[in-house]
Amino acid sequence: MIYGKFSSDTNLPYVHIGVTFRGIIVYPSFVLDTGFSGDLKIDWSIAEDLGITETFEVPSVSAHGQRIPVRGVIGHAEMEGRIAPVRILIGEGTPLAGIRLFSVFGYRAVVDCKNKEAYLERVG
Repeated sequence: MIYGKFSSDTNLPYVHIGVTFRGIIVYPSFVLDTGFSGDLKIDWSIAEDLGITETFEVPSVSAHGQRIPVRGVIGHAEMEGRIAPVRILIGEGTPLAGIRLFSVFGYRAVVDCKNKEAYLERVG
């Protein structure tokens, strides 16, 4: 199980997930975003830490249904010692962990707003 926490500043649930690209791994905090249908979205600072210099354009759809171009790479995520290939989007703003990532790894995402708890439970 991967335990997260709510930020007192933003009131958003965060979890730590490993991101690896060409042998470099980092463990940033990601918003556990059940509204994001992708794998991971990182910011340019994390991309720099991973040594990402070349990206490709990935068509993406915003929450408002608008198609927007986003930069991205194929990398890997690490969760509880398991590694899987994922699509990593790169852009401004808070890092996000999305629904497809949880599906790839077989996790149930639990966001308990009343008790300010968040966790990922492996079910597959």
